[in-house]
Order: sequence, then C-alpha cells, then structure tokens
Amino acid sequence: MTTPVAASSAAAPGSASRAAMLILAATVVFSAMDGVSKFLTGSVPPVEVAFGRYVFYLLFLSPLLLKGGRRTLTTVLRPKRPVLQVVRGALMLASALFFITALADTPLAAATAIFFVCPMIQTALAIPLLGEKVGPRRWIAVGAGFVGMLIVVRPGGDPIGWGAVLALGSAVSWAGAVIASRRIGTDDGALVTSFWTGFVGLVGAGVAVPFVWVMPSGGDMVLMAAMGAFAVAGHVLAVKAYALGEASTLAPFTYAQIVWAGVIGLAVFGHVPTATTLLGSAVIVGSGVYIWHRERVQGRASA
Repeated sequence: MTTPVAASSAAAPGSASRAAMLILAATVVFSAMDGVSKFLTGSVPPVEVAFGRYVFYLLFLSPLLLKGGRRTLTTVLRPKRPVLQVVRGALMLASALFFITALADTPLAAATAIFFVCPMIQTALAIPLLGEKVGPRRWIAVGAGFVGMLIVVRPGGDPIGWGAVLALGSAVSWAGAVIASRRIGTDDGALVTSFWTGFVGLVGAGVAVPFVWVMPSGGDMVLMAAMGAFAVAGHVLAVKAYALGEASTLAPFTYAQIVWAGVIGLAVFGHVPTATTLLGSAVIVGSGVYIWHRERVQGRASA
C-alpha cells in the first residue's frame, strides 16, 4: 500500500524522471512490505502483524525525529491539526488491518488490484467531504473502476469472498485517510504526519493485540523488522518523489504496484494471476489514470 502525501506545488526543471524513478522504487518497497505481511499471516494473527509493523516503523523513524533536535520533537508532538491527525491515523490503521487480514486467504495481486479502487472512492468522498465538483466523465471512470473490481473478485462467477470484501474495506479506509490528508494540507509537515500515523496505529493495534497474542519466532521478528524498514523507506522515497514532481504527474506510476504484487505473488507464493484478474486490473488502472488526468486538467483550468 502506498502512502498518501501532500502534493508538491511545482516540479523543478529536469526532475520529472527522477521523481518517477523514486515513486516506482516506492511501489517496489511497499509491495515487498505487503508480501512480508502476507507471509507472516501464516503464523501470526493479522492484528499482531500490524502491531509489529507499527513498532518497528516507529523505531526506524526515531533517528529522523531525533536528528532535528528538541525543536523538531516539539513540533511533532504538538501538531496544528491534532484531531485530524488522530482520525487519519485511525483510518490508516483500519486500512492496514483490513488489508493484512485479506492477504491471509487472497492472492497478493488480486488484493492489491481491489485496493486500487481507492482513487474512485476518494473521488466520490470528495463531493460531500471536500465540496468538490465531479463531472460526468469522471463519474463514468469511477463506474468503470468498480466494474474492473467486480471482474477481479468474481473469477469464473464465484461468489465474492471475505478477502475481497476486506480489501475493499481497506480501500475505503485509505480513501478516507487521503481525504483527511488533504484537509490537513500543509498545516503539519510530512514528519509530523508520519509520527502520528505510527503512534495512533501502535496504540490502536496495541489495545487489541493482547487478546490474540501468539509468541512470534525469531524469524517472525526479523520479518516484522523488515516490514517496519520497508514502511519507512517507502515513505521517504514517496516524499522525495512528490518533492520533485507533481502529484498529478506521478499518480499513474503508483499503479506499478499491482505489477510488483503479481510478481511477488508468483515468485513467493506460486499464485498465477488469472485472466480475469489481469483484465480487471487493467480496467482499474485505466479508470484511475483517467481520473487523475481529469483532476489535472481541472486543476490547470482553475489555475
């Protein structure tokens, strides 16, 4: 899962290709994190997997927090939009729990494809929550995206499984987190938001984890540490990418994560993507790219 970050105001000349490479690298890292999460669900409850991810995420984030000294720590601990930070963190925790639970019995590529209906859900939520206007062409793209999702979750006409429902729940929660991010805007910096994402997630998962606790093996602990490292690395790569390139330009590259998920699923878990998964993924990607294109056009028209 990629991390929603604030859009940059403008790209520096000649930086577009570097930004694209960075965001592609971020999608690889996030796919690896999801692959590790899926592997861990075979021996550890999903809530504990999420808890471990947040523990190591904050541990690996700590050097960045301490590097700025007391002033940075004060800024991080006293956000300008505390309520929105908590709401955003809770939504991201819900998204993580839904997605990790879905991975327990759903192929990685299929779960990732379903998750990427997030931009369509975000477009729908932007109307009541942000007061944005959505034209008929974007609504058609939203509908096409959901058709693509139905193609993925109903291969061969089988009924929709719980894994698909949970992956969709993850997408809905993530879309809400993106809306919260847009409401926060530039009031709080990326480091502030990163900390509160980890802190709220750690507290929320920590409340539930005692009820399902299973003593992890040494190998499980190493994999949890890897998840935390991947989460921080992916976030840093994404932030740097959006600092160099415009969000509307980079958005289509995030769909490469569906490809990496398919590769990891095949190489590690032996899941061969079905024709319906590939077709549905193509429809979702096409719809998402068109939505981002229309947002970019509307942004330029407004400017």
